[in-house]
Amino acid sequence: MGQAIANFRWDRRPPSGWSSETIYDTLRSGSGLELSYFYLHRQLGNHFEFRYSCDRGKMQVTARNLDSIGHNDGYHPDIRDELSKLSPGDRLIGVAEGLAELVPYACSIGLKPVVIDPFDYALGLRMLKHIRGTHKFNGDSDTRQVDLNKLIYRAEIILDPDKVTLINKPIEVALTENQELKGSARLVVDNFGVSFWKSREHDDKAMLE
Repeated sequence: MGQAIANFRWDRRPPSGWSSETIYDTLRSGSGLELSYFYLHRQLGNHFEFRYSCDRGKMQVTARNLDSIGHNDGYHPDIRDELSKLSPGDRLIGVAEGLAELVPYACSIGLKPVVIDPFDYALGLRMLKHIRGTHKFNGDSDTRQVDLNKLIYRAEIILDPDKVTLINKPIEVALTENQELKGSARLVVDNFGVSFWKSREHDDKAMLE
């Protein structure tokens, strides 16, 4: 049974198809955004994972780190190499970046990246802060708290208009409404995020370069 708290609902039940050693709760919003909290035996990197409803079903929100620290994590070395060549003033566009480390890293080297992603960052940030305010962790070294604070930090940066230009829409809508983006990017990174979307969006991404 779910429990309603501050417009969110917790569902606590064993996940089907997972090891009995893996336990997670899911925090659900009324708009269809879900945040799964893996608090035991997490082997896929982050302890937190967002999904939201779209016309293709449930869409996972990535939270990749620049360097691999877990299964299916980290950016390809070629991407990290290209990032090192960017200078302040270059335009970096991240497509379907979710809560990946790319964006705060780009800000740290003097860039103001453009993020194109329909993920509801404001609602996601509220959900993350809700967990931080209602759960007890085992001190600052608790990897669950480290992961949570990391995602909160990334979401806050992406939502800061002084640091990031956020276009909170699917890429085909973004290109239609923001023609100035076409051909404007020094580097476009999607890191497989856009591969979960419609096939046409591969062509849309190419128009940014």
